[in-house]
This record gives sequence, structure tokens and C-alpha cells, in this order.
Amino acid sequence: MNIAAKDYSIIGPERASAIHRGLADADWYVTPVPRDKMRELMQRRNGPAIRDTLLWFALLGGSGYLAHLSFGTWWMVPAFFVYGTLYGSVSDARWHECGHRTAFKSTWMNDTVYYLASFMDWREAVSWRWSHVRHHSDTIIVGRDPEIAFPRPMKMRAPLKECLGLTSNPGETIKILRNTIGRFTPEELDYLPEAERPKAVRTARVYVTIWTLTIIAAIALRSIEPLMFVVGPSFYGRWLLVVYGITQHAGLAEDALDHRLNTRTVRMNRLHRFLYLNMNYHTEHHMFPTVPYHALPALHEAVKDDYPPVYPGFGSAYREVWSAYRRQQQEPNFFVDRSALLPTTGRANPEGSTTPVESADARTGGENRGEYEGWVDAGASVDLVENDVIRFDRDETTFAIYRLADGSLRATDGLCTHAGVHLCDGLVRDGQIECPKHNGRFDITSGEAVGRPAKVALNVHEVRELDGRLELRVSR
Repeated sequence: MNIAAKDYSIIGPERASAIHRGLADADWYVTPVPRDKMRELMQRRNGPAIRDTLLWFALLGGSGYLAHLSFGTWWMVPAFFVYGTLYGSVSDARWHECGHRTAFKSTWMNDTVYYLASFMDWREAVSWRWSHVRHHSDTIIVGRDPEIAFPRPMKMRAPLKECLGLTSNPGETIKILRNTIGRFTPEELDYLPEAERPKAVRTARVYVTIWTLTIIAAIALRSIEPLMFVVGPSFYGRWLLVVYGITQHAGLAEDALDHRLNTRTVRMNRLHRFLYLNMNYHTEHHMFPTVPYHALPALHEAVKDDYPPVYPGFGSAYREVWSAYRRQQQEPNFFVDRSALLPTTGRANPEGSTTPVESADARTGGENRGEYEGWVDAGASVDLVENDVIRFDRDETTFAIYRLADGSLRATDGLCTHAGVHLCDGLVRDGQIECPKHNGRFDITSGEAVGRPAKVALNVHEVRELDGRLELRVSR
């Protein structure tokens, strides 16, 4: 049997190959969605996340209380099973959504739940936030994505061991211990910005302090009960995280710049969608990561005609994964090719859903190309509503023009300084523009980068409204 000779690390030879082939930070296919519909779907609300978080806490508290009352009896087994699952598995979806800062409207609420869920999920919060940024930039791109859980050929023992946290948790423990003294893994050094590393050190030290105090409490009480409530659930309660995780990408295409080919959407009932925070709509989430989890069902309805058929349940998804696993034991490079299931109307759209405003050069014949331009026409002002953004191209430069809530106009560079994504597909909120790919944010008036992963400011430009037209002051 010929084993696939791929190195799935992000610091190996496949990294250079992915970059050379143009797969790193590339343009991905995006299903066209009307701008007004996307504005509606991207709106943030605190209500749904507060409701779901309080319910999660209530279930944790109730099951934990029953586990404490029954400790030492057989009744503790089902009680800790429920408590551990809510702790070690259900925290994963909260870690994920709050890491994107889309679950709540309030940033501090997102960050509070994110750090709590990261600890429960046995993930160092700072490094994992940046790991997940890379995962969304380069989803299942070999040599670039640090979160490929099922390299070819797939091995079923790994997910079975992970049901008890025996695959990833030991390595994560070593990483956290190293981080407490500022020693980062080579992989972390690749995706974790230098400015973020002191924060990762502090977070790791908090984790180790809590672990130590829990162990001391167990020794002082001469009981494992403290460990059953803290630390332990991240291992014995991890099974449902694995059950959900297998459905996401296992057995699908690698190095494909189309989330419809490497990600699954699986139909689940209301209980699972609460526990999983609608992450069963995983293709939709990867294609539109700025849409909050509570709006994913509506997003699915908006894009489903451009997607392959939805998997009707766990059974169909697992049958496909199992079939791919068996094939890969003989053909290591086999994968489930879904390209034939793509609608013929949406097979290539590298620029995404945005239609740029006609460039000024197209209207003027380009006679001033490359020289100082002064004020140029950027379209009808009626096309730009409050709290929104449009794209404007001039020569080879892209601009973003905004109308704020008070009706005033602003203009900045049109591409995110983090990954070159078009900001015109992003969300305008509270005087800021949020990048549609990684949720980085910029102050629209100053251009300052105010939300990670964005770090470099945008240039700002003069814009005005005259006789029903938008005019932008453009220079070389």
C-alpha cells in the first residue's frame, strides 16, 4: 500500500507548496447574496446568546448539583455524564462562536464567555484564537491549516481516543506549560503574532494556577470530587465534541478554494442545534463567518440553492466518512469529490458576491490614468444607505465608501490590511467596519485597526456628496 507522503504540519514542505500554488490567503468562492439580505443576516444581538448561555449555565449548575449530591453512589454516573458533556463538549461551540465575536453584540460578553469556554475546552485561548483565524483563511489547505483533524489516510483510533481527550489534550497540556515560561511551539510562532505572545503567557499561567488549586483541593479533601468538576470533564466529557466534529470536514477535499467541497452541512434536531449552536450549518459558517449562529438557519435558506444537497442527518454523514476511511486504507489519497453536486450556476466566482461600482476610468476613458485625479465620480449617493458600505475601484485600487448612522460619509482603502479581503462585504456597526473573513475591525473615521486580527490601519480618503452623486478625492 502506498501511503500518502504529505506532511500535514504547517511548518513542513507542504507549506511552501501551498504558498507557491496560490492557496495561502487565497480568494474563495462565495455564493452571491443580495447586500440588503446580508446586512440583515450579519446584525448582532445580545438576546439569543444571553438566553442560550444562561440555559447552558443552568444545565451545568443543575447537573453539577445532582452530581455532588449523588457522589459516591451509582447515581453519580449519569449525573457526571451530563455535567461532563455540558462542560467538556458543549463549551466547544461557545468557544467557537464567541471566538468569532459574533455570538453577542457586546464585545466584552463575547470575550468573557470565550475565555471561560476555552478553559473548559482545554484550549489556550490566545493561541487558539489565532489558530482559528488561520483555519478560516486556509480551510483544509495542507501546510497552512493547523486544525486539520483528519489527515489522509484517516485513522479511526484518533477520534476514538479523543472521546476521552487522549489525542489532543496531552499535547495541549505540554504547550500550555511551555507557554507559561514563554516557550512557544514552532507552529504557534508561525501564526501567533509577536504582540499577542505576552497575553498567551498570562493566560497559560492562569490555567496552570487553576489546575494547581484544584489538585490542592483534592488532596486537602482526600477526594477526587474537585477533579470531577474541574479538569476532569475536559477529558471524560469530550465525546460529543468528537461526534459533532467528525461531520465537519472528514473525508472531503483538500486544497479546494470552495467551502462547498471541503465542509458539510448536516441536518440536526433542535436539541443538537442548541448544544452545537447551529454549527451543523458548517458550510454556511465557513463561507460567511460574520453571520451570527442564530441567523445561520436563515442564511441556509438564502444560499441553499447554490449548495450541494444537505446531509439529512448524522447517519448519512457518518456513512460517507466511514466509506472514505475504508477507501483510504487502500487508496490513501481518496476523498469524497462533491464537485459534481455543485449547481451549474455557481461554479466559479472568485470575487465573491460583491459587484464593484463601475470604475471612473470606464466612464472617462482612462485619460487620467496614473496621474493625480482630484475628485472623481463614485456613483449615485442614493445607492449608499445609512450604516452601510459600497466598493469603488479606480485603476487598480479599491476603496470602501461608507455612510454612517448620522448620514455623514467616510472613505477608506477597500481591502482589509490583514488578508486583503474586500471590506465592502463586511458589517458597518458603531462607526466601525468588520472584515467579512476574520472579523477584524477598523474605525471608519480614523482607519485605525481596533479589533484583532487586524493590526495595520487603513488609509482614509476624502469623500463628499454633490448633486446626488458620491465623489471621492483620488490620488496616485
